[in-house]
Amino acid sequence: MFLGNRKNLDEKMATLEKENKHLEIEIDKYKKRVAELNQEVNSLKKEQDSYRSNLIECSYCFETIKKDSQFCSNCGRRIVKKAEMITKTERQGRNLFEVEEDKEGLLITAYHGFDETIVVIPSEINGKKVIGIYNKVFMNCRNLEQVVIQEGCQYIGYRTFFRCESLHSVLFPKSMVEVGNEAFWGCVSLEEIIIPSGVKVLGNNIFAHCTKLKSIVLPTELECIPQGAFESSGIEEICVPHKVKVIMRDAFKKSAVRDIFLPEGLQVIEEYAFFDCNELKEITIFSNVRVLGQNCFSYDFTQKDLTVYCTAGSVVQQMLRDYEGIICKEIKPVEKSKNSILGYKRASIHLGNNHYGSQFVDYWVNVTGISKATTWAWDFLSMNWFLYIDKYILPDEKLKIEQSFAKAGLKVSFEKFN
Repeated sequence: MFLGNRKNLDEKMATLEKENKHLEIEIDKYKKRVAELNQEVNSLKKEQDSYRSNLIECSYCFETIKKDSQFCSNCGRRIVKKAEMITKTERQGRNLFEVEEDKEGLLITAYHGFDETIVVIPSEINGKKVIGIYNKVFMNCRNLEQVVIQEGCQYIGYRTFFRCESLHSVLFPKSMVEVGNEAFWGCVSLEEIIIPSGVKVLGNNIFAHCTKLKSIVLPTELECIPQGAFESSGIEEICVPHKVKVIMRDAFKKSAVRDIFLPEGLQVIEEYAFFDCNELKEITIFSNVRVLGQNCFSYDFTQKDLTVYCTAGSVVQQMLRDYEGIICKEIKPVEKSKNSILGYKRASIHLGNNHYGSQFVDYWVNVTGISKATTWAWDFLSMNWFLYIDKYILPDEKLKIEQSFAKAGLKVSFEKFN
C-alpha cells in the first residue's frame, strides 16, 4: 500500500517538473518577445521624434508643415520662422517693457524701445505669464516693421499699434481672444493678416485707413464685423465667417472691396456699411437679413453698376428700391437661421458722483474684479458720470459685466440691435 502511494507521488512530481520546465521555456519566449516589442516601441519613438523635429507650424494659419518648407501648403504664404526672429531680438532684453499685475497674469503697459524694427512679445516676463498688451503701447512707433506675439497673450488693447506706418507683418498666437478698438488704425504698410480662429471680438475701426491691406483671414468664431472695421482701407476681397450675424455701421465704408462673400446666417447690416464702395460690383444678401440700415449703399450714381442678389419680398429688396442705379436680382430663400441670438452694440453704466476716483480704470478694476486687459473698450464721460463699454458684447460676457458692477450696486444698460 505504502509503495503504491509512493509511486503515485513520484509520477505526479515528474509530471509537475515537466510542466514547470515547459512553463520556464514559455516564459523565456515571452520575455524575448517583450524585449523585441520594447525595441520596436523605442524605434518608433525615435522615428516619431525625428518626424516631429522636421515639422514646424505656419505662423499665419497654424498648419503643420515640413521644416524646410518655404511656403505653407495650406495658405500659400512664405514661411516666417518665429525662432529666427526671436533670436534676433534677444539682445533687446526684457527691460523694453513696463508691466503690471493683472487678474490672470502680466499686462504690458508701456514700451521703452526706440529704433527696433522687430519686436517680440514674450510669453513670460520674469517667470510670469503675459496675458495682454494694453492701450497705446506701440502707438506711433514708426520704425516698427514686424511683431511676433508669443503663445499665451490673449488681449490687444485700444490703439496698441495705432499709426505704426512701417508695420507690415504681425504674427498672432492661437491664444488670442480680443483685439481692441483702432488697434491697427493707419498701419499703411500692412498688406495681409491672418487672425487666429479663437478670436471672438474685434474692436471698432481696427483696420481703418490701412490703405495697403489687400487680404485678411477673419477668425471662424467671429460674430460681428465691428464699426468702421475696414473703413477707407485697401481691402479688395474678403470672406465673412459663417458665424457672423452683424455687420456694423461704416464697416467697409469707402474701402476698395470688390469681392465679398456674406454668410447665410447674417441678420443685421447697419447704416453706411458699404457706402462709397465704388469697386463693389455685386453682392449677395441672403433672406435671414432682417435689418438693412439707411444709406447702406450710396444713393447717388457712384455705385450705379452694383448688382444685389436678394430674396423677393425681403427687407433688402424693399429698401433697395429707394436707391438709384442699383440692380436687384432674385435668389431663393435660405433656411432660417437656427441661432438668432445676437450680442449687444455697447453697454453703459451710470456711475453717479458718489464713487471717489470713479473716472479711473484702476478704481473700477479693483471694485468689480474685472481683468484690466479686458477694459480696452471703456470710455468715461465725466459730464454725466457715465462709463461706456464700446464694443460688441457677447451674451455670456453680458452676464459677467452685470455681476461685476452689481458688486458696487450699479446697473448696466445694454444697447440692442434694432
